[in-house]
Amino acid sequence: MGKLYTIRFCFLWIGLLIFTASEAQVFLGTSPFTQNFDTIGSGLPNGFTVRTGATNTALGTPVASFNTATTSWFSTSGRFGNYASATGLVPSTPASTQGTIANRALGVRQTGSFGDPGAAFVF
Repeated sequence: MGKLYTIRFCFLWIGLLIFTASEAQVFLGTSPFTQNFDTIGSGLPNGFTVRTGATNTALGTPVASFNTATTSWFSTSGRFGNYASATGLVPSTPASTQGTIANRALGVRQTGSFGDPGAAFVF
């Protein structure tokens, strides 16, 4: 009877490992890994989530829907957003120009009621 439980336990672990491995969405090839967020207007890249309530011991709660619309650096609304990358721009770059920049970045605006503390980018 003990041998039967051992065999079942082994198959359970193999099944769990296969299931866990099938969830992998990002191939980590050569180092360093880099991620381009230029298509963030269509959603987050595979393997990335944004979360609130994260701590040093917990990943937090996934944000139900990521707003893919472009967000100006000047926005004071607390949220995760699709921001223009600062590459080649200056802090005073107008919001209308920011919206047309193809080089995009994932960002968060923390406020007292959103993401402070606990906003997290999870990869």
